[in-house]
Amino acid sequence: MRIVCIADTHEKHKQVKLPQGDVLIHAGDFTWVGDPKPTLDFLDWFEVQPFAYKIFVSGNHDFYFEKGKNISHLKNRKFYYLMNQKVLLGNGIRVWGSPFTPEFMDWAFMGTPEILSAIWAKIPKNLDLLITGPPFGILDRTTRGVNAGCSYFWPYP
Repeated sequence: MRIVCIADTHEKHKQVKLPQGDVLIHAGDFTWVGDPKPTLDFLDWFEVQPFAYKIFVSGNHDFYFEKGKNISHLKNRKFYYLMNQKVLLGNGIRVWGSPFTPEFMDWAFMGTPEILSAIWAKIPKNLDLLITGPPFGILDRTTRGVNAGCSYFWPYP
């Protein structure tokens, strides 16, 4: 099985040259600020990609789905949107995803340590793929040089 994972496309998803694969994952930040038009454009683009399975989570720039709003745009689509939940793919692969990250400025899906602890406690132990923001210190440096990843995930318990 070939898994293709992308993230941080920030409204430039149509410029990405995707290799062939079986599973396409977008790990968040498909828009700049979650405006409706670019969000819906991403959903339409994502849905028609030639992969057997397509899975995505929102990122801290993707305000459109924050607090459960606008989820009607996800109904009857040919992909999975994970919001602190698990999906079992037809080949037995277990995937869990969440858009939440530690508090950083005033972005979407920010969680206090208490909120994150409650969410992370629900992650099943027998997963094959975990889709979240980065762990602390691993590809999590902002343009201002701040590490903004989650310390819970490194080292992973």
